[in-house]
Amino acid sequence: MKVGIHAVILLTLFLVSSCSRGDASGRLIGEWWLIQADFDTPDLDSGFVSAARHSLESSIFYFEQENRFEIEDTSSIGGSYQGTWEYTPEGKLILTYPNLPIDPEIYEVMKLSRKKLIIRQHMESVGILEYHLERRN
Repeated sequence: MKVGIHAVILLTLFLVSSCSRGDASGRLIGEWWLIQADFDTPDLDSGFVSAARHSLESSIFYFEQENRFEIEDTSSIGGSYQGTWEYTPEGKLILTYPNLPIDPEIYEVMKLSRKKLIIRQHMESVGILEYHLERRN
């Protein structure tokens, strides 16, 4: 009888842990400030990288429950970008911009907690971009 109870407990724990994708997806909802942008882009001009870093580190990401998002650039360049987001079971964050002629951006979620989000994008022609975001709400 004890073996049966232990099996039920283990199965329950397994099922609960396998549902963590929904919890992780829910943790994305809210307002995130991009506080640090790191680049491993050896072929890009350092002036361009510096300007991109300044613009990115002035960005606020808003993730909504309906899988919509907005990125607001609060730098002097300004601008706002909207689209849809998806969080996959493999830990990928996919941002799609239906009103822009660009491919979806695919990020590897390196860390996702209540207050911190670190995402990394591998771009073959450019290099690696890593963004550190902090929840402000």
